[in-house]
Amino acid sequence: MFESYFKVHKRCPECKVVLQPHAGDELGVIALGYFMTLAPSMVGLVLAYFYTDWSPLQLLLFFFFLMTAILIGFYRNIKGIWIGFVFLLTGLRKRL
Repeated sequence: MFESYFKVHKRCPECKVVLQPHAGDELGVIALGYFMTLAPSMVGLVLAYFYTDWSPLQLLLFFFFLMTAILIGFYRNIKGIWIGFVFLLTGLRKRL
């Protein structure tokens, strides 16, 4: 499905289905990514709050770093879930 870590093929190499049929699909990926990374980041933040003696600024920086790391680490999975979700809504059509 992916040409590189962040770039998706225009069509599936096997079945030739268009993988990103609509302009603006990135907004859905961003929203899905936010909600999928928020819970693990909040758990990490709460654990860091109780088990470290970091200042509020250090905790905030840790939260942002953790959320960014999770988002980048699981980007391909999140993007694949979004592409699958779009196809569940629009149907598996070769031409849209």
